[in-house]
Amino acid sequence: ISWKMTGGWRSRGTILVRDRSGHRVPIYVGRFKRGEEWGPLLLGAAAASGATVDDRARSFLEHAGYSGRR
Repeated sequence: ISWKMTGGWRSRGTILVRDRSGHRVPIYVGRFKRGEEWGPLLLGAAAASGATVDDRARSFLEHAGYSGRR
């Protein structure tokens, strides 16, 4: 799971999740909803599979459900 800054300031970047086939699935941060559910799910799946998560993506996913942060 990696963070990539895309677009202007409104987009706030994109998190790219790579599946087992090597395909990248974008999660657009400016449109990310239900982070309190999806953040732990993605981080748990990464931990269970041994996938890497970069620092910026991890920070976002850990705090996505907290309305004061995002």
